Amino acid sequence: MLGALALVRSWSGDFNHYWGGARTLLDGGDPYFALYRYPEAVQYLNEQYHPLPWVGLFFVPFALLPFQIALHLWTALNIIVLVLGLRAVFQLGRGTLAQWQLALIGLAIVWLSARCIYSQQTTLIITTALLYGLLSVQRGQWFKGGIWFSAILFKPWIAAGAVLALLLIVLARRRWRFLAGLTLAALSIVIATSIL
Repeated sequence: MLGALALVRSWSGDFNHYWGGARTLLDGGDPYFALYRYPEAVQYLNEQYHPLPWVGLFFVPFALLPFQIALHLWTALNIIVLVLGLRAVFQLGRGTLAQWQLALIGLAIVWLSARCIYSQQTTLIITTALLYGLLSVQRGQWFKGGIWFSAILFKPWIAAGAVLALLLIVLARRRWRFLAGLTLAALSIVIATSIL
């Protein structure tokens, strides 16, 4: 129902900004100076792009498409990511929580995610990546968990506390493979963006 409503209502929110920044890059402009004005995505006059550079590159494939098509694809992707995030939560809680407790957590996640889907943020992708990182760590796949956690680079401020807590666990248990995965993935993202 949430996905259908988002698609029918064409909620755009932050997606305008992401699409406009990536489109400005494609058109040879500097989105950090000023976004080119695209009538379908304009929100504010003289708007500047503020997300980190790799976020802009992430949205380049969307900016290759007309705005409305890109918006619907982004909405569909967010719904799919929400479902995958719920799946990860149920896998993480299996065996430790009762089914009704997991169902209650699932309802809370959908409720909290409604705002993210309405505003079309990247938060759901980051959160789901972190959940799969935790799932990897739970299964003893520390290197893979570190790679998943590199998604924190998209919005470091939303999960800094959780990442710092996990890093303390990693250091205490000497799980260097996690740090290796996190460092390798983070450096790859930053270096690839710098080269481009």
